[in-house]
Amino acid sequence: MNITRFTRMLAVTATIFTLAGPMDAAQVTFSATAPTPGTNDIANLTGATTEMDNVNHGDHDAIYIADDRPVPGQTFTTGTNSAGYQLRAVTLREVKHYTFALVPDLKYTLRVTKPSENTLEVIKTETAEAVATALGNFPSIGDGAEMGRGSGAFITLTLDRPVTLHPNTTYGFDVGGGSVRHYWQTDGTVANAYAGGEAYSSGAAGVGSNTGTARTGDHVFVATLTPASAPAASEAKASPEIKSANK
Repeated sequence: MNITRFTRMLAVTATIFTLAGPMDAAQVTFSATAPTPGTNDIANLTGATTEMDNVNHGDHDAIYIADDRPVPGQTFTTGTNSAGYQLRAVTLREVKHYTFALVPDLKYTLRVTKPSENTLEVIKTETAEAVATALGNFPSIGDGAEMGRGSGAFITLTLDRPVTLHPNTTYGFDVGGGSVRHYWQTDGTVANAYAGGEAYSSGAAGVGSNTGTARTGDHVFVATLTPASAPAASEAKASPEIKSANK
């Protein structure tokens, strides 16, 4: 074989493998009990007793993870550690009051964001797969068209690669389930239970965008943080492919 041609083939093959590299994959776990926030974690564990008590008075565009809704998110403000923090996981909760739920196998997309007015800079994106039969997963209610009590269980998405965050800075995260038909209601409160941030929603059809809409109240959430040991010189940045997809 011609050496020049062979070299070009190797270069093309290497490029293909580089472009096809997998996105970081988060781990999904479920629990029937609330996590105990650590010293550096940021959390709100105040939820709703009825849908009207939930974020934005139960507006479905603000509270459902669903294929026909925006993705729900939550902002939070980091503490004073001068070296910053490592964001390692986020937790949300399904409501325990009467609700609708259809939960098949899903690939969740977790985005870590930095809000500025109604704009969201996406600084990290990871996906996480959860089969419907996963231990502790939220069960579908009937065929999805009837109401029943939510599980009140918690979902935690642990990042494959923790994200470095600056101190005294507002960040956010949001979670979407993509285009597969699905829906379940995240828990939260219309009250201002957490003073350092607020609920928001972004995008449409189960996929977030680079803009966000502030919602009244806060989701039930935990942002699991550990103090960084070196100065937070820079934050993780979205790849060009991710930035392009979010335009």
